[in-house]
Amino acid sequence: AYDPETDVIYLKSNESPEVDRLERVNDQDESGPSADGRQIYMTHCAGCHKEDRSGEEPLYPSLVGLRLRMTESGAWHRIREGGGKM
Repeated sequence: AYDPETDVIYLKSNESPEVDRLERVNDQDESGPSADGRQIYMTHCAGCHKEDRSGEEPLYPSLVGLRLRMTESGAWHRIREGGGKM
């Protein structure tokens, strides 16, 4: 997470080895989520939530039926701002 007011970036710490990369996703350009949502998902989300969106509970929640658990604006907020392991 990044706090623009303090210019501080917060990174998670855990005991499982993994390689992470912070990358801004801009939905206003040709490569943004509106251009090719599936490709964006496969690049940025499938590593944790799996290709079929089934997740790996309890570490990575399933995204199947997400519309029943979260509003569209809530989902966009989670994508943009992160939460949990995101």
